[in-house]
Amino acid sequence: MRLRRPKVATEDIVTIAEARGAIRLGFDDVSLEPELTRIITSASRLIDHHFGCMVVRTVTAELHDDPCRPLLQLRQGPVSSITTVTVDGTALTAGQTQIVAGGYGETICRVNSYTPAPWYSRRLQGISVTYVAGRYATTSVVPAVVKDACILQVRHMWRPTQHGLAENVAGEYDTAATAGVPSGLARGVKQLLAEFWRHGAA
Repeated sequence: MRLRRPKVATEDIVTIAEARGAIRLGFDDVSLEPELTRIITSASRLIDHHFGCMVVRTVTAELHDDPCRPLLQLRQGPVSSITTVTVDGTALTAGQTQIVAGGYGETICRVNSYTPAPWYSRRLQGISVTYVAGRYATTSVVPAVVKDACILQVRHMWRPTQHGLAENVAGEYDTAATAGVPSGLARGVKQLLAEFWRHGAA
């Protein structure tokens, strides 16, 4: 019986076909695709964490405590638009928040008559923000250099799962893979995506 091919998440940087080619997976071998799909998503999320979201996604109801200042740091970026912001259950109007220019576009500011204002949240996790983050509209329009970086990371995470490899794989990556556990971000990924580097995320 032929296995059903898994569906790659829409926020992933590469498709299952692109990853299959990169790791030389046989055309008819679909038994390993669920594992490969999981690794694609993990590699994509790791790159998003270090360099900002590549593929556009909606972040729904992200909760925050009162930052005790006008600026509120969102967890994903770059942010292109703010959908809704509520403080202690009360929705703010469109003119009461704005995306702060500069940096990685992850900061929003509460304003009152165009002047920065405190958030005045009295509850834990009382600020809820729904917003749109990411650089590229879909996986298909992600630039080649970003796809190459993700494929490099997929290869790095895939290698320790294969039989016949030494337990400690060093050199190309920041940390050796031990007992089949892949190491972190490949050095080559950092070099390919240097222009997107998020300071402090290393």
